[in-house]
Amino acid sequence: MPPRTLVDMRDGTRLLKPRQRRLAWAGFVLVSAYAPVQAMVLPDASWLFSICVAGLVAAVIIADDASERAAAAVDPGKRR
Repeated sequence: MPPRTLVDMRDGTRLLKPRQRRLAWAGFVLVSAYAPVQAMVLPDASWLFSICVAGLVAAVIIADDASERAAAAVDPGKRR
């Protein structure tokens, strides 16, 4: 049995589809706007969780951009 490998992403595909990317941006903006409101309303530090979620969503968006740029550097004709 051959060893399992990760999916090869060198064909220029992105991590997120366009719809998923729009939803990720919408989620990032909403959570980023919600965190300060939550910090003003709630007496505890649970608003930090919103900041962590926004950071994770931002990391996924940045990774998606990096995968597109890497694919464009290999083959400039594949850029969307």
